[in-house]
Amino acid sequence: MLTPYDTHTTCSNTCNCIVKADINDDLNVGPETAEAINDAVRENGGSAWLTLEEVEASQHAFSESDLQEAKEGGGILLDIYVPDCNNCGSDQ
Repeated sequence: MLTPYDTHTTCSNTCNCIVKADINDDLNVGPETAEAINDAVRENGGSAWLTLEEVEASQHAFSESDLQEAKEGGGILLDIYVPDCNNCGSDQ
């Protein structure tokens, strides 16, 4: 079920630096979730819904409370944050 997804984006300012999103590189997600992650990274932040199966397959990346929340809710909403550019300080 491991589908690659974007973890980096280009700075929206003129420096065009590569900025890493605050997201684990090794989540075990399906194609639909990977596309939602890609969209959030490209849009410089957002969220993606991970199913319970995806959360359990990637449990190394989640706290016990996150795992419990996923079990109770059938999944978890993953917030994706893209920090400011380290080079120019541009707010993404």
